[in-house]
Amino acid sequence: MALVVIDRDDDAAFDRWFDVFDRSTKEKLHQRAGWRPSEWRARSNPNDAVIYWLLLADDQDPEPGVVAALEVVAREAMTTTRAEFHVDPRRRRQGLGSVAMAQLEAHARERGFRQLVVFAEEASEEHGAHHDFAAKAGFVVGDVQVRRDLVMPRPPGQLQTLWDQWLIFAADYEIVTFLGQTPANRLDERARLGEQIVADIPHSDLEVDEEHWDAATVRHRESNVVEMGRRLFLSYARHIATDTFVAFSELTVSEEIPDFAYQWDTMVARGHRGHRLGGLMKVANLRALEASGLATRQVSTFNSATNVNMIAVNDALGCVVTERRFLWRKNL
Repeated sequence: MALVVIDRDDDAAFDRWFDVFDRSTKEKLHQRAGWRPSEWRARSNPNDAVIYWLLLADDQDPEPGVVAALEVVAREAMTTTRAEFHVDPRRRRQGLGSVAMAQLEAHARERGFRQLVVFAEEASEEHGAHHDFAAKAGFVVGDVQVRRDLVMPRPPGQLQTLWDQWLIFAADYEIVTFLGQTPANRLDERARLGEQIVADIPHSDLEVDEEHWDAATVRHRESNVVEMGRRLFLSYARHIATDTFVAFSELTVSEEIPDFAYQWDTMVARGHRGHRLGGLMKVANLRALEASGLATRQVSTFNSATNVNMIAVNDALGCVVTERRFLWRKNL
């Protein structure tokens, strides 16, 4: 068995890849809606600066037992790569996972990476089989992210009440919201925030690489959301005195299955924290989502268990813990 890279435009190979991925994630997440095929095709766009190689166990089996996705960053001096790794629930405990994981590590080494981080999700009350598998494969826990869900729409008046409470602390700022794209004259500011978020967000015991962003990076990211078939809500905090965007928050929802929305990155630049900007931007995005007419009934967000400030915001919004995501780390 060999774990080989496939072409996302090879429909037969991609369908085989996604079938295993979908069965595995649905079994782990108790049938909760996850990624759509169009979204993974977009994530593996070879023209993007950050793509995922899709890897398929090419063992001549029409139903391969293992699939993976390896992040490949088209920039120099990146030392850490992230990956998804899935064994078909119908083919577990056959030794396929161990063989495929060794090959996934080899792919990462060939690209010059020194650290491999593999994601594994489980319901909050479970202790998944990935714990034993990861330990045997030489991985240790690098971080634990906690998923929280918010029921939509919110009770009448709740978002306004939070807005009024938090706005008192933000007299020097204006919250502005956009759909789909950052204004062209603000792309450099968004790029600076994108560079900062990697270093500033708590990562527990993970190495993180510095990243270089520019206006093109921002536009690539936003166009990739469109290719995924998702709608993107963007809120920014503008510092009035300097007319500068100093914080941002992203919320996305699938056009195909709008029931579930996902909170993506939220970041407040140093020197502008303590003004409830994170909470205000999240409220602004939720208001825009409610006004969009999309039949969204749940918003999910992930935070490192060490990110106490953002967790406090999510708790105030009414989020409930539903799942944990383990980031297993291995030095290569």
